[in-house]
Amino acid sequence: HHPPIDWDNYLDEIARVQHALRPRIDGIRQWIDAAPRENLEARSRAHTERVERWITRDFINFSGRFRLQVEADPAFGFVLKASPEEGFRIDWDDRDPVDQTLYLPEAIWAAVLDGRLTWNIIQWVGQCEQHVPYRPELGRFWFWMENHIDLSSSQTPQVLLEPRLHPHLDELVDPNKGVFEVPGEWSLPWLNLN
Repeated sequence: HHPPIDWDNYLDEIARVQHALRPRIDGIRQWIDAAPRENLEARSRAHTERVERWITRDFINFSGRFRLQVEADPAFGFVLKASPEEGFRIDWDDRDPVDQTLYLPEAIWAAVLDGRLTWNIIQWVGQCEQHVPYRPELGRFWFWMENHIDLSSSQTPQVLLEPRLHPHLDELVDPNKGVFEVPGEWSLPWLNLN
């Protein structure tokens, strides 16, 4: 439904749209940059522990090792590992060589932890250092991550809900299993089981 692209003048059109959207883009950037950064490593460890516990182990038909290096003060990082034999793991102590290292700005990672950005965005906004020749399996890993880790995405078979959006839940929800881990009674006022 888009009008035909005026290829002779498309750079002018990009400049026009950029100018028109600049206030909105700046507002989004400020919102991302305002994500809390205190206790970033401790919060990251807790978040990766939840992700590792809840993420599906299905559809892993690839192998890859990826270090995420968060450029905070102090800097920290962890390794995402996947293989058909071992499944998926997040390892904070792994110092072995990896296929790729992604260097993530502190603000971006803080926004991911705060639920302002989805985790898969890191592959597009992080600076990537490629340590091995590229192979399709590396792309399949990121496709798998995109489909199984993102917050609040209707496209994903498994969703990790931002706890502040659901303060009545002490644990996260795995829609594939239909399990709500809530201590005490099963009384969720917004959940109608009839």
